[in-house]
Amino acid sequence: MNRTRIPFLAAILILVTYVPPANAGTGLTFLSLGVGGRSLGMGEAYSTGDADPAAMHYNPASLSSIDVTTVSFMHRSWIERTNAEYIAGAFSFGRFSLGLSTYWLSIRDIEIRNVPGPATGTFTAQDFSLGVSASYDFTNEFSFGLTVKYLYEKILIDDAGGVAFDFGGVYMTPAGIRLGASVANLGSVNALRDVSTPLPKLFRGGISYTTRIENPATTVTGAADFVAPLGDGTSHLHFGGEAILYGAVALRAGFQTGYDARGLTLGTGIAHGIVRVDYAFAPTQYDLGSTHSISLSIQLN
Repeated sequence: MNRTRIPFLAAILILVTYVPPANAGTGLTFLSLGVGGRSLGMGEAYSTGDADPAAMHYNPASLSSIDVTTVSFMHRSWIERTNAEYIAGAFSFGRFSLGLSTYWLSIRDIEIRNVPGPATGTFTAQDFSLGVSASYDFTNEFSFGLTVKYLYEKILIDDAGGVAFDFGGVYMTPAGIRLGASVANLGSVNALRDVSTPLPKLFRGGISYTTRIENPATTVTGAADFVAPLGDGTSHLHFGGEAILYGAVALRAGFQTGYDARGLTLGTGIAHGIVRVDYAFAPTQYDLGSTHSISLSIQLN
């Protein structure tokens, strides 16, 4: 067997066989929500995402695909007055890459009622994650990455904190096909008041392929992911595609299976010089409204 494949296959074996005990429920579920305008437009089929700091949210090994210092900012307007913000930076040092990220979600204007009747006030619930990621290219084909995250949540006067880990690998086959796998949110948080819940541990495994068309000058990428909770829960398939015309204008679409209220995603983007802006739109069912996400990425050198 080709020695460049051994580390990747060993990592895949560890990722697939590690399954914690089944859990009755999870906390900090925002950790399982996607980030980044490009990813969200492609249906979050992003375990092999490249050249995007937001990709480390799905697989920390994706950091190795970024060879220019890049920062990214995302705002996502979600359902029921929920907003999410994500800031990430990726830095390359040859075979070693470093990433920093912060992700927080807030739900505003939650009404306070001590007895039946009019609300006595409102408050904001918040979830927060601060992560440090690192990846290393063992060969030109295989990279491995790790993320350490500090987690915090607050609801009214109650709060809780903890630590979690993500790890994953990406392998580029001789045929130009990218394979990726990761496990996310291994860890725990302390009890919120008297209730302690496990984190939303996830396995992701995926494949992607990029090709180029000469006329018109277009880069086309297709991707697919299998996403499964480690424990109880429904598994999902994520599919996504992207076409970039003349290296400047991107059109994206995706589809997700196994969710009650969401499936289709659409997105677009434009790049000029060191700046890229990406937008994603995802309609939902049951009168939950639609979600809108916008990202700004800047290459610093």
